[in-house]
Amino acid sequence: MLGNDAAPRRGPPTAERTLGELGYDTQDLAEIRRILQQPDGIVLAIGPAGSGRTASLHAMLEAIAPQCNRIRTVEDTVPRRRPEWSQSEAADPDDGRGHDPLAARFRRLLRSRPDAVLLAEIDSSEAAQLVLRAAQAGCRVFSALHGGRAHHVFPRFRAWGVAATDLADHLVLVVAQRLVRALCRHCSRPDDSEVVREALVRAADGWRSPPAARDSVQARMANPGGCSHCRGEGYRGHALVYEWIEVDSGVRSLVEEGVGATEMERRLLADGRGLWERGLRLVASGVTSLGALRASVREPR
Repeated sequence: MLGNDAAPRRGPPTAERTLGELGYDTQDLAEIRRILQQPDGIVLAIGPAGSGRTASLHAMLEAIAPQCNRIRTVEDTVPRRRPEWSQSEAADPDDGRGHDPLAARFRRLLRSRPDAVLLAEIDSSEAAQLVLRAAQAGCRVFSALHGGRAHHVFPRFRAWGVAATDLADHLVLVVAQRLVRALCRHCSRPDDSEVVREALVRAADGWRSPPAARDSVQARMANPGGCSHCRGEGYRGHALVYEWIEVDSGVRSLVEEGVGATEMERRLLADGRGLWERGLRLVASGVTSLGALRASVREPR
């Protein structure tokens, strides 16, 4: 599969899965597990609504749960109750005082000195500052950002009044993700169209794969009429497309140098590691179609 071991998700995008079931490559999964073992720091999942951010964050918390005595979450709606966690939902957004309800609940939660906390989404300066403060106090912090790419995290926080260097000192992992529709494996058909071949040829040089793997392209398309397995849709389930950045000393050096988002993308997400290039691997291996990928991931120009 051209270096991608991701398997299609069978079931709704919000279904509960372990970290190993989300769809990460074997090597990426091992690296992410290693990063999650750090005793403190911020982990962010970036993506639009419906991209599986909540499922990813919960799976990451599950992965570190054996090491944590006190896990606390503040969410808009708790998707699944876990008796060993302390989970709470935010109050109505209109409190008459202009406060972010998630941030207000999160502030109260931090007084209990948790080992790990999850804030459903960072969408205000108040929330961004609180997340940084929690990490500075030695807590593991998990949260989500709406939309964007992994390398956009620093300008996003800068707009909320958080200096890039301050964020880099405490941020350990950023995962940007999308869910693309997975082809029905029972009725999909080979796709040898020129547009697919051209897209894959343009991407092939950037893939960190041996030439033999690049030649084993098995691109497929949806059957317009579908079948009984996919209820006539041609697609069944979803597959994860993602990119990730470990914020290590090298990334911190780039931040200190004042490297912009475009240059950071070039340095950190080259060699087929960006969202679009990873999605094309799924096209090449017949997991999804080029059309489905374009519907979920912006194509570079």
